[in-house]
Amino acid sequence: MSNGKFPVLIFDHSGFCEELNCSYFQGRYQARTKEQYEALKKHAVGENKPAPVVSSDPEDLQSLTVPKLREMASGLGVENYAKKKKPALIKAIEEKLNPAPAEEEAEEVSGDPLADQEEEINLEGE
Repeated sequence: MSNGKFPVLIFDHSGFCEELNCSYFQGRYQARTKEQYEALKKHAVGENKPAPVVSSDPEDLQSLTVPKLREMASGLGVENYAKKKKPALIKAIEEKLNPAPAEEEAEEVSGDPLADQEEEINLEGE
């Protein structure tokens, strides 16, 4: 906790935290301050420790034990990490650490919303 990272809090219900005067919801939450962490952990059903920082180099991941890979996968939000075997864990972790760009983002956009319209108008006028 010395580096400002707090365990991810897990909530199985929604509710209201009087101390912080805010709502919390079912799911996972990463506290940003010690005050948030201390106030919300009273309402949480559990917590996950932050995932260890490891490079996404496959050789580095291969050197980790399955329990360490599962801990890392859990911290990264990998689904069904507890059932996965080592190769599947490594693949899932690599995908989380190095997500493939979405096709929509990869497509180039001119940035000028009227440019596409002008081209369409010119084509129709010819």
